[in-house]
Amino acid sequence: MEDYIEEVDIQEVKRTFAIREDLFEKLEQEAYWERTTQKDILNEALAQYFADKSVKAIPSTYNKPRRGRKPQ
Repeated sequence: MEDYIEEVDIQEVKRTFAIREDLFEKLEQEAYWERTTQKDILNEALAQYFADKSVKAIPSTYNKPRRGRKPQ
């Protein structure tokens, strides 16, 4: 019998971020050589970053700014 990992239905969020060019180059190269995706590397890196942190929730009274282009 083959061992397998049961996939959990995890919600994804798509966002656009600007990152340093040198870090992007390393990300791109690592994904190529490890035969994985940039998304998987970023998810792993963020999971490790937050593993030992206690993150407080944003207060419900905080009004998030609107996303998108500002009206002209």
